[in-house]
Amino acid sequence: MSTSHLNPITEGISISIIQKALQQTSKRIFFLDYDGTLSPIVDQPSEALLPPQIKELILQLSQIGTVVIISGRDRHFLAATFENIPVHLIAEHGAFVRMAYLPGWNKMNSFGQSWQQALRPILHAYQDRCAGSLVEQKESSLAWHYRTAKNQDEATKLAKRLLEQLAQSPIVSELGLQTVDGNKVIEVKKAAYNKGTAAEQYIETGDYDFVLAIGDDTTDEDMFLALPESSFTIKVGAGPTAARTRIADQRQVAALLTALLTSAAHK
Repeated sequence: MSTSHLNPITEGISISIIQKALQQTSKRIFFLDYDGTLSPIVDQPSEALLPPQIKELILQLSQIGTVVIISGRDRHFLAATFENIPVHLIAEHGAFVRMAYLPGWNKMNSFGQSWQQALRPILHAYQDRCAGSLVEQKESSLAWHYRTAKNQDEATKLAKRLLEQLAQSPIVSELGLQTVDGNKVIEVKKAAYNKGTAAEQYIETGDYDFVLAIGDDTTDEDMFLALPESSFTIKVGAGPTAARTRIADQRQVAALLTALLTSAAHK
C-alpha cells in the first residue's frame, strides 16, 4: 500500500521520519489515549465506542510492538472495550493497570475515597447550577462534565469558578489532590499518579528503542513530558502542547496508524 496520501501530520516531525525510525527498531511501545484519540469525542461518554477500523489497526499494531491504552476511563469500561485485544490497559489516569493476557488489575497507589465524600457536594452544586452537566464518580477520582450543558457560555464561566474554588480548598491542598482542567471536564484526583507516572513505569522496565504516544487532552501532557526526549509524541487537535508533532483531529488517527503499520510491513 502506498502511503503517499497518508500524511496526517500538520506540524512537527514528518510522518516519513517516524516511519523510518520505526523501520530501524525492533522493540517498540505505543501509548494510545482513548477519548478524542482512538474514539471521537461525543456528548455521552457511554456512546464513545471504538470504531471497527481502529480496533483492527490496534490488533495489527500489537503484532509489531507493545500497545498500552492509557486513559482517564474507568477500568470496567476499558476491559469491556478491549476484550480479547492483546493490549495493556491503564485506567483512571494511572490509578489502575492491567497487563495484556492477565485478568486482574493492579492498583498503582493507595487512595481512599473519604475525600470524595467531602468534595462531592461542591461538584453537585455546580451540576445543579448548570443544566445538562453531570458529576461522575470513579474509584479514584471525581469529575464534573459540562460538555452536555445546555448553556455552554455559562458552563465555561462556572468551570472557571470551580477551578478557583478547588484551588482554594484546604481539602485539595491538605490531602495532596490534583485538579485537572480537561476537555469540557473538571476532574479531581490524587496528585501521586498521572499518565506520566504510569507511562514511566513501562519505560523503566522495558528496553524499548521506539516510543510513540498519541493523545488529545491536557492529561496527556503529563505523558508527553515524562517520556524520553527521543520519543515521538503526537498531539491530536489544537491547543498548546509539549508534543513534538501534531495532527489535525481524531479522524487523522487511523491514517497515522495505517502509515506506521505500512512502514513496518516494508522493513
